[in-house]
Amino acid sequence: NKTDILHIHEDKNSITLFYGFLDQDYNENVAGFIGKILNEKGANGLNECYGSFIVIHYDFDSKSFILANDALGDFSLHYCKKEDGCIHLSELPESLLTRTNCEVNTDRLIQYFAMTKPQINAGFYQQIKQLDGGQYLLVDSKISRLNYYNPPEIVNYKSTSVCLLYTSDAADE
Repeated sequence: NKTDILHIHEDKNSITLFYGFLDQDYNENVAGFIGKILNEKGANGLNECYGSFIVIHYDFDSKSFILANDALGDFSLHYCKKEDGCIHLSELPESLLTRTNCEVNTDRLIQYFAMTKPQINAGFYQQIKQLDGGQYLLVDSKISRLNYYNPPEIVNYKSTSVCLLYTSDAADE
């Protein structure tokens, strides 16, 4: 059902969990639609997805995960690595809190009250990280925090198509 917020799809290549909303047409289960894009194009394929979401994608062949949120960060993805080596995820950081990881990120509190954008870690806790909009975690033999969305700083909105906004060519038009 397209009005549901949680969708899961598994095929021979991968399993994809999609949490959120996609503001574009797709003919199948939204997790299947996103899974196909990720299988074909990797995380950069998320530039073609418009909406508010968190996606978790596991590729059976490479034995790797892509954990991402939407380009604008409407849905926050918080994560922390526990002592057992597992990565715990949540939209809400409070559900990840334990007695050992509850140290407050004072720089973020100052930024919050000054109403400025965080420069590095948008999370309010030191050990609980938050992905910025357009970022993803690639989890294979290590954990890498990468960007898939890098909008140009200057855009001519009169002549640039929405599809080109995620490429560097948009700034030159």
